[in-house]
Amino acid sequence: MKVEILGTETLGVRGLSTFIDTAKVLIDPGVALGFSRYHLHPHPIQAVVGDEVRARIIGAWKRAGDIIISHFHGDHIPLANPNPFQLGIDDILNSHSTNSDVRIWVKAERFCKGIERRRLRDLKRVFGSQMVEAEPSRGDGLLEFIGPFQHTGNSDTLVLGTLIRGEKTVLHLSDADIFSEEVARAVSRVNPDIVISDGPSIYRHRFDGRLVDYTLSRASRLADSCGTWIIDHHLMRCDEGIKWLNSLRKEKGGCKILSAADFMMRPLTMLEAWRRTLYKLVPVSNEWFRDYSLMKGLKRNYKDIWPEIEIDLGRERPNSEKEFEGVLRYSLERIDLI
Repeated sequence: MKVEILGTETLGVRGLSTFIDTAKVLIDPGVALGFSRYHLHPHPIQAVVGDEVRARIIGAWKRAGDIIISHFHGDHIPLANPNPFQLGIDDILNSHSTNSDVRIWVKAERFCKGIERRRLRDLKRVFGSQMVEAEPSRGDGLLEFIGPFQHTGNSDTLVLGTLIRGEKTVLHLSDADIFSEEVARAVSRVNPDIVISDGPSIYRHRFDGRLVDYTLSRASRLADSCGTWIIDHHLMRCDEGIKWLNSLRKEKGGCKILSAADFMMRPLTMLEAWRRTLYKLVPVSNEWFRDYSLMKGLKRNYKDIWPEIEIDLGRERPNSEKEFEGVLRYSLERIDLI
């Protein structure tokens, strides 16, 4: 079963968009960049990478037979009113990606409130009869929905899990709180070959021993129930996420534990975590995107530069912001930009 992670934090953006090619299933077709991190807006290089991920999601939308939306946060769905760094409903429509045969499974409205309900109704206005409420235990043989589960980080948002059965069994948990008893029981019951999930939001807390011990202990239980576990998204918004993942690998050698970049055999590209280094070595105005002509010009320039940086990232494989700074500095010197 061919699984492709289209966009997430170790691939340069926010989200956990995934395409199961053999099943033609697209899950959480959204992308975002943290609008403010370290008091900095997304850098133009991040915007270029975001555009690449948007194009991958739009391409997958064209090929999909089923599209699943686990919840209605702005990094998981196309939006009616996106900011410059998100995927918009108009991006889908303008690319002629609409396919009247595709089913769009969405978390049932009874599990939504506030802005989630408004965003659900935005999608219904455009896609109407194509949309199907994905109730727990409902599916079609290939797909099964479980949960909904509490969102990671003690949010009151509920998140739908998706089970895809084929040559292998894949469980996409999106932003579900992997430390909850409910999630642990569900994974144990399903016993999937591959789990794709969020991880703890370490970037919001100090990386202290108590937090590490608690989260590793809870995560170990889930690792016992699957063969491969791809953990990314909120976890990988800081270098400490790399340390946490490595600690879990040492703890649970029987489960293959990977970031999305590891799984896709690509270098870590944690551009949000490393945003300060982007601004340090490639300085631009923090408000660059508010001027359309400036935004267009900078994105055009960095679209040409980014492939050169990617070459060096692939060769050097940085595992921290400090290492990324060295690679980026070398790239910029190599192409005579510093």
